Amino acid sequence: MKKLFILLLTFISFNSFAGNVLENKEIYWYGLDFSSARMIGSHGFVDKDRVAGYFAATEWNNLMLVESRKYNIPKNFKKEVKYCFEVNKERNANLDPNTLVTDSKYRLSTDEVKGIIATYPKTDAPQLGLTFIVESFNKTEEMAYIWVVAFDTASGEIAFVQPHQAAPGGFGIRNYWARSVYYIIKGAGSNFRSAN
Repeated sequence: MKKLFILLLTFISFNSFAGNVLENKEIYWYGLDFSSARMIGSHGFVDKDRVAGYFAATEWNNLMLVESRKYNIPKNFKKEVKYCFEVNKERNANLDPNTLVTDSKYRLSTDEVKGIIATYPKTDAPQLGLTFIVESFNKTEEMAYIWVVAFDTASGEIAFVQPHQAAPGGFGIRNYWARSVYYIIKGAGSNFRSAN
């Protein structure tokens, strides 16, 4: 049986300017952002339209909400949570099936992640936002790559950003990759608490 694990690749950023917003008791959880994601390994994502449909139907983010005790942001990040999935629901609905699945290598840079956050809608008052920017679900490597980002929702300034990876597992395409998210929530939450 394949060992499931999380590996923190590097600690990228913890900005001191954002100390105030990190002290907020609430965290605005935006869920999974697939707007710049790639599904790597065409043998594992044969029906591109069906895969894109999972994003349009918000299959993974719905699971985060319905099974919130399992995908437990309050417990792991030690914050009260407000669910704000509408932003990523709209972003995820616009994926192009023709570019979503690839057999090529694909990586996001820190600057590209910051650029994605810059496109998020701004709030009037500074709040602590949290989003998981999915880089790839890689069937070839049997690994999910996800950037965990905490940011000031009013300015878009990033307070905390780390790339994580975790192995998937389970039955069905949704549950298979959701296993990775489960482990990343646990690992990222621990690192987030340590940084505060």
